[in-house]
Amino acid sequence: NNDLLMVVLISFAAVISSYPGRLPVFGVILLLATAAWLKIYPLVAVMALLTLPGGFRLAVERLVLWGLLTVAGFALYAFDYLRLLRNIPVEHTIFSYDLRYAFTISVGGIPELRVWTWAGTLLAGLLFGKMHLRHRGDYWRALPLTGAWAFLTVSAAAIWVGCLLSNPSYPYRAVWVLPLLAWALSPSAARPVVGRALCQWFLFFLWVWWLQWQCQYTLIDHQHFEYLPVWAAVLGLTQASVLLTTGLVAWLLVGWGWGRFRSLVLIPSSATVSLNT
Repeated sequence: NNDLLMVVLISFAAVISSYPGRLPVFGVILLLATAAWLKIYPLVAVMALLTLPGGFRLAVERLVLWGLLTVAGFALYAFDYLRLLRNIPVEHTIFSYDLRYAFTISVGGIPELRVWTWAGTLLAGLLFGKMHLRHRGDYWRALPLTGAWAFLTVSAAAIWVGCLLSNPSYPYRAVWVLPLLAWALSPSAARPVVGRALCQWFLFFLWVWWLQWQCQYTLIDHQHFEYLPVWAAVLGLTQASVLLTTGLVAWLLVGWGWGRFRSLVLIPSSATVSLNT
């Protein structure tokens, strides 16, 4: 399990992305390619290359170079990847769960305790709405477009969303929430009120996960092996918070993508037209 190694590689890439010159840029590309070779899912971190300074042409060149290095790595380890892919979708592999699992648990739950699961789900929804709906416009413009913080937060956001779509084995993947939490606590956050709201939600989200794992073994009637109502409510709360957190992170990421697209394509072209006229 080398997820923590992925954090080290991508964090180091974020640090050196702030240095000017071609050598640091090549180092960033090589680190992202290495992360993809080792764990596959950091493929989505390629979005972070768009946070590097420069125009549209440079962005395309970097993406092409990263693609060539990544394909070369996959070719080198082709036998191992093919062996891994043959397990899809066999039970007990990393591909045995997907987003439907979280949705089913949140909406359905254990038949005898469904009302308690719904209660936990509703509580998560109410808390989320109270904390975030009024900030949705600010979140759209929250993530920085370029720079080291942009590189780190965009990488973490893309990996978090990508991980949930492929495999909701949440607890050890929660490490990708930490860069977003660090950014929310930093002076680099767009607005203090936005950073504070994000910080509160992420801390709540991590605490709920811890609570579920504590309840996993303490709120079960071991004599009859029956789940207790409080555990069902915590389960609904946890799974709903997973979906809501993923939606929030995706909203941040899409807002960043639109802003970066405008800065790379729309705004430069508009400025050129203006100068020509």
